[in-house]
This record gives sequence, structure tokens and C-alpha cells, in this order.
Amino acid sequence: MTQENIRLELLQNNDEVVQLTVTDPNNLVLGVPQPFDLTPGVLSVSVVVKTSRQTLDSDPATKTYVATKTVPAQGICQFTVPAADNAVAARTWWRADVIQSAPASRRTVICGPAEVMAV
Repeated sequence: MTQENIRLELLQNNDEVVQLTVTDPNNLVLGVPQPFDLTPGVLSVSVVVKTSRQTLDSDPATKTYVATKTVPAQGICQFTVPAADNAVAARTWWRADVIQSAPASRRTVICGPAEVMAV
């Protein structure tokens, strides 16, 4: 089960470092998803920010960021959005995918609205 409608807020014209705790929808304890163990070297987290949920990932306006695993065993990672990528105040869509390189697979674990807020 993907965590849906998780809001991402960015400040306009600011470099933003966003920390995520990625949970594994297939690892439930009392119905609660547990942190995704990102320790295996074959796992990475990709974050996609695009105009809308329906916008194709291949759209030129779509931005993709690779997250850095900071506490991998607890599913904690972070990604940086440069100020140039959030120069315009707008409401968009974002998602985080856990990617496994061998065997190849991609699983969306978080998604929701993203908003660049004027300051």
C-alpha cells in the first residue's frame, strides 16, 4: 500500500533538503507499515516531481532526484531540490519510488501533492 496524499512543501527560490522515512507496504506490524530496509546495495530511492499525477515521467518539465540513504536500515533518506527547480510558486505532484537493480523492479511508496510556496 502506497502512502498517498503525503504533502511536500518547498519554499520558492530556496535550496531545499527533504528528509523521507520510506516504509515498506509489504512489511506490516499490527497493520502499520515498517521502515523499508534500504541497506542492500541494490536498493535506491528516486523522487519524481511533475506537473500533475497524469503527467508522463518523460515530460521535459518533470524533475527526478536520487535520494541519499542517511540511515538505510530505518528507511531514512534525503534528497535536495535546488532553488532553480522551485523558482515558480505552483502546485504539482510528487512521488518516491524504491528501485531495486537486481532483479529490476520499481515500487512507488509515497505520493501526493507538492507545493512551491511563495515567500
